[in-house]
Amino acid sequence: MAGTNAETLYSVRTSYPDVMQIGRDCTISLPVSRDGATVTPSAATIALYGPGGAAVVATTAATITGGVATFTVAAALLTGEGDAVLGEGWQEVWTLTLPDSTVRTYDREAALARRPIAPALVVDDLIDQYSQITAIKGTINLQTVVDATWGVIVRRWIKSGNLTYIIKSPYVLSDCHRELCLARFFRELYQLRNSDNYLQLAQAHQREYERQWGEINVTTDYDHDGKVDDTERRERPALLIQPNVMPSPMPISSPRFGLVRGGGWKW
Repeated sequence: MAGTNAETLYSVRTSYPDVMQIGRDCTISLPVSRDGATVTPSAATIALYGPGGAAVVATTAATITGGVATFTVAAALLTGEGDAVLGEGWQEVWTLTLPDSTVRTYDREAALARRPIAPALVVDDLIDQYSQITAIKGTINLQTVVDATWGVIVRRWIKSGNLTYIIKSPYVLSDCHRELCLARFFRELYQLRNSDNYLQLAQAHQREYERQWGEINVTTDYDHDGKVDDTERRERPALLIQPNVMPSPMPISSPRFGLVRGGGWKW
């Protein structure tokens, strides 16, 4: 457990790091929950630090919007220069006064990008695959499924040692995103209807998701100039080596961890 046994254990929803965009106002927030409900702080402050540790936003009051501590970082501060450089290593420090009268401080990772990526998949793509999906979905919200599975894609990409905001061809992720959406949709439908047909569809799409993930290859922008670094080079998700598993001889690189599979190691 975090904190002490005598204190309420709150959950902080940080699905993946915030990626702010250079040159525009960016709103950041820190949702807190307990027992399936939003926990509204009575007061909140935010400090934002660049990769070098200097405060881009000195500790200042945040607003409470819809029960969530929220702050808008002004475009003038997100310059990509000086202390506000492009890339990862940014840190949000939130201090919240919560309903049990405790004052808690939470960290959230962040990055500054020239052009953050967005999902290339839309609900209509799911309808293209199954024209009757809206007729059978019942209470399932397809956009919620798209959003939730995008979070899974982003976290898997990051855990593989990669950075999302350097991807210049996000459409390449749409096939595996679609398959993961359909796997989740049919799994939820199976839970609602208890039909083995839906379970089999969920399992089939889960397998296809894994196959599509293995075929991902993207163009990248490591130098943050907004252009593809090398139009003839594409990169695949890094596969971190697992204990007792023989590595593949094919070298796969990771911007965070160097060469992480085959051909040599960088620790």
